[in-house]
Amino acid sequence: MAVVETRPYAGQRPGTSGLRKKVTEFLQHGFAENYLQSVFDCLSQQDRNILIVGGDGRYPGPVMSRTVLRMAAANGFRHAIVGQNGWLSTPAVSHLVRKHNAMAAIVLTASHNPGGQSGDFGIKLNLANGGPAQDSFAREIYRRTQNISTFHIADESAPSLADCGRYSIAGMTVDVIDPVHDYSILMQRLFD
Repeated sequence: MAVVETRPYAGQRPGTSGLRKKVTEFLQHGFAENYLQSVFDCLSQQDRNILIVGGDGRYPGPVMSRTVLRMAAANGFRHAIVGQNGWLSTPAVSHLVRKHNAMAAIVLTASHNPGGQSGDFGIKLNLANGGPAQDSFAREIYRRTQNISTFHIADESAPSLADCGRYSIAGMTVDVIDPVHDYSILMQRLFD
């Protein structure tokens, strides 16, 4: 595990359900990592059992999914479930959090905002109930972003996410799953 020295970035106050910014801001060295470390620092040190990771596939989501996995492993998570190619819809993420009794989820989306290399990107946090983190928790994350000095990241590369299966990174199990399978079963059960 690497402990990387960093400095706070201005403007990391989460809004509705998370942090949304221009892709160019997220691609600054350490910008996303600072925010993710602040999230991990604010989560309880207990029960870091499962983290769900997914997003809407917008640029640079698949690469960012792999960064989330490396940081989750370095921050003590034992298991991560991620959609193939980093894809999982927001409702699918919420379902998986509840289904697997996960501690939290990182959702990589800027929702309705425009995407692409010159568009927007976002990092949202869902908690154990499957829903977005409360405003009080978002304020705690923001306070942490203002005095962060290091972030933790696994030295190992994350799996490519192209193929479903079970992998390992720095002692953390990573299950790459079909991004629609579980959610489609839920929808069939609810609406059949």
